[in-house]
Amino acid sequence: MIKTLLQSIFSVKNEYRDIFKSSDVMITDCMSFLAEYFPSEHPLTRLVNLKSPIYNSLGDLILSPYYNVYDNEMLEKTFLDVVINKNDIKRRNIYLMIIRRKDLYA
Repeated sequence: MIKTLLQSIFSVKNEYRDIFKSSDVMITDCMSFLAEYFPSEHPLTRLVNLKSPIYNSLGDLILSPYYNVYDNEMLEKTFLDVVINKNDIKRRNIYLMIIRRKDLYA
């Protein structure tokens, strides 16, 4: 079952892959969807708690294509710049990262 509310979509089943494909952006504080959202080629904004654990170098690499925000002001600025104004600088750089790190996909 999928419900839509004010341009937001909530899924109560595992029907999220089509939602990812049709989305413009994901804003989340959850790590579990990061790898699954990557193929959508849409920006992802991660809400970061400064008290969260620090990641190792692989974790940092996985997080590198995403926007990290630490407060509401930064979230609003990032959303306006990346989604509304379509200035997704991280997406443009992600392909370079993939090419440089082919060893991760071998």
